[in-house]
Amino acid sequence: MTKFCRGWKFTSNHLADAEGRIIIIWQDQVQVRVIHQSKQSLTCEVKIQNTHVFIYTAIYAFNTREERVNLWVELLDLQQSLLFFNRPWMMGGDFNEIVHPEEHSLPEVTTLAP
Repeated sequence: MTKFCRGWKFTSNHLADAEGRIIIIWQDQVQVRVIHQSKQSLTCEVKIQNTHVFIYTAIYAFNTREERVNLWVELLDLQQSLLFFNRPWMMGGDFNEIVHPEEHSLPEVTTLAP
């Protein structure tokens, strides 16, 4: 990362996943503190100069519905924690969910997650 993002800071979910599927990169004027990480998410407290602190969760969900169940439980647990009480929370990334079966590369996929 230091070769590609010289002078920038970064964190990843390597402690929760040896492959480190998620990387967050920021510049010096931003402060980032990791709150929680798992194989499918990385949640941080973010402070940008002259703004309010907010929570950001980067998502890279597993491909199968069965594997994603843990992500939804984890997000609900995070939302209910005291750390998130009355604080802005933003999520982004790849949820590996489809709206229409035609969006999937496998024709046998015809149902959405529960």
